[in-house]
Amino acid sequence: MAFSDLVRWREAGWAVCVSTPEAKATAESQLLPAKHSFALVRAVELRHGDLAGTQLLLLRNPWGSDDENTSPWSPSSDEMNRCRAAAA
Repeated sequence: MAFSDLVRWREAGWAVCVSTPEAKATAESQLLPAKHSFALVRAVELRHGDLAGTQLLLLRNPWGSDDENTSPWSPSSDEMNRCRAAAA
């Protein structure tokens, strides 16, 4: 499945669910819980500035709280703050 498929499906109003694989021994696999499903709220590709080409998924964790995610691109991360500043 391509990122463009996710964008197209959400724009068409489809309910889309994504999931993570079993945990691997890399730092990257620790950004989201292993073997967990999320609702896809939005999929966007940034088009301007030094973040152009960055693909973002806004996921909702039905079992999580709003403040538990501290990974890169989480709501309070440096990456999201740079993105907000560039969009202003």
